[in-house]
Amino acid sequence: MQKDFAEAFKYYNVAAAEGNGSAMLYLAKLYEEGQGCEKNFEKALKLYLLSCVGEYSAKGAKRCALALGMDTLTLPKSNFDAYRKYAVGDNADTRAMYGLHDTYRFGQDGIEKNVEIALDWLEQAAEGGLTVAQAELGDYLFSKGQYAKAEKWLNKASLKGDQKSMELLADLICYGFSNASYTVDVVANLYIGAGNFDKARSKYSNLNLISDSKLIEQQVALFNYLNGASRPTPQPTPQITLQPTPQTTFSGQSQSTENQKEPKRVLCSHCNGSGSICILQTVPTYGTHTNVKTRCKHCSELLVHGTVHIQRKCPHCQGKGYTLLY
Repeated sequence: MQKDFAEAFKYYNVAAAEGNGSAMLYLAKLYEEGQGCEKNFEKALKLYLLSCVGEYSAKGAKRCALALGMDTLTLPKSNFDAYRKYAVGDNADTRAMYGLHDTYRFGQDGIEKNVEIALDWLEQAAEGGLTVAQAELGDYLFSKGQYAKAEKWLNKASLKGDQKSMELLADLICYGFSNASYTVDVVANLYIGAGNFDKARSKYSNLNLISDSKLIEQQVALFNYLNGASRPTPQPTPQITLQPTPQTTFSGQSQSTENQKEPKRVLCSHCNGSGSICILQTVPTYGTHTNVKTRCKHCSELLVHGTVHIQRKCPHCQGKGYTLLY
């Protein structure tokens, strides 16, 4: 049984480090009772206070405070007080920083909404290495058109396995908003890692030769690799390559050394001639949850609750819907 607790401790520790409230609660319980680890009431107290799981957290915090000889009346009275306690100092906790971001962003615990303060705490949490903060900051900067900054954080979160960041980073690259150089395999794997096989196939037609089960295997291998496993042995699958298309610049001018009299208009392959592209953006859900998906009227992609598509001018054809082939 002790072996099972040790195994549970290992996994809860990983999830709790990324701010998962339930994992923090269960990890606190293990520290409190010394199951799978040595008893540590101080760590348990901190985890109980940061987990914010209602009365379970409050009761656990009181038990640990009593075990440490503390006056329970000195414990934080709200989640906001707990976050403030652990978000500053030499050992400032990124999870507490992210909690302050949420508090100011949504106006919780009687605190007035303040987007600027919320963003400041989000940046601090992201700088501290909290994946959810890095992903959210990248998403926010992407929605504001600050692509260079967004790419930095989306890249960091993608390397830690955040699927939404993977998809946004792949979109950013495909739409020409990145100044870095990426291979086709990297972009395809980002879409595959994100679990959006339809978008991967729409961008790279050769992936239509690969079944969903094979793509899932590739997705699992990718996450195992990101989690520190050895690089998987490549499986014999069709080569992922871009279909030959005219090389163009953002101005829509073809790069060709051949002199031809009349340039030919070619339908832009990035926007399919519409002149605009869809950018994924999150919107507040105000606590509502639903599994119902809506379809974008522009590109017909299915969108989960809490996301919308906004249209931006295609950077490849500059909104014209075509490029020139000389």
